[in-house]
Amino acid sequence: MPPTINITSPASNSNLTANSVWLNVSSDENAVCAYSLIGCTLFDVGGGCGGTVPRNMSTTGTTSHSQFVTDLSDTAFNQYNMFSVECADLASNSNRNSVKFHVDTQAPAIHKVRSVFVTNSSVRIKWAVSEPSNGTLEFGLNTSYGYTAVDQFYTYVHEFDLTGLQQGTAYHYRVRSSDYFGNENVSTDYIFTTSTSENFKQTIPANETTTINFSVVNVTLGVLAEGAVGDAEINISAGKDSPTNVSLNVNQLKYIDVKTTAELSSALTSVILKIYYTDSELSEANISESTLTIYWFNESLSDWIRLNTS
Repeated sequence: MPPTINITSPASNSNLTANSVWLNVSSDENAVCAYSLIGCTLFDVGGGCGGTVPRNMSTTGTTSHSQFVTDLSDTAFNQYNMFSVECADLASNSNRNSVKFHVDTQAPAIHKVRSVFVTNSSVRIKWAVSEPSNGTLEFGLNTSYGYTAVDQFYTYVHEFDLTGLQQGTAYHYRVRSSDYFGNENVSTDYIFTTSTSENFKQTIPANETTTINFSVVNVTLGVLAEGAVGDAEINISAGKDSPTNVSLNVNQLKYIDVKTTAELSSALTSVILKIYYTDSELSEANISESTLTIYWFNESLSDWIRLNTS
């Protein structure tokens, strides 16, 4: 009768977070055991298995056998490793057993962390990871954070919509992601600042320019409508972060977001927008006054377009 073989470690379908492991085997009689290391890729995504030539375990010949295996390669989500063990007793009766396991020593890489759609009270935080991972967002008024949002799904992209924020306030945030095997990565600290908002509501006369001063956001609008609009509403927000899902790839002084009712929008003939600034704002943004330029957001192109200043 061939010996009965039991692989005691690693455990079947275990997840190793190191590139080495003890292979421990027991047999019900004295035997000599050899092992092979095999790497496999699941067939539904293409691939197969390939392994090493069998070699005797370093401790063998009795009923207890062991081998310390090093240089194990990390496996992707569609891969696994396998130890195949064959033991032969003194009469050359042999038997085989095997065990599957995964190796993942690397935490998911975190990239493209950004805040988008920043308003006076809300924001969307997004980031991407290099492998399926869960996501945790920590945010607050300082680097102690204090608030947490969790996405338990293992995906390549995570996003959170935060609401009920204070206007004109800087918030700190960082993100965390862990893969299936518990390897976690943590981002650096990021900051977004909610915009400052101001509302206007009054009747806009027909064919007469109405100048509206928004002192809080330091903006003036000159509005000309072809027909009178009663109780016209305009909301203006000013902030350091983009109110869209795209940010300018240049130093920004401020973003201005103007919203109005459909009735007023359809009646508008022209709008003159004046944006005021101070020397300290220019210095903080590291912008020379001679290079100031206005961009507008083209929704159909989903991009910022530079206005012709000639």
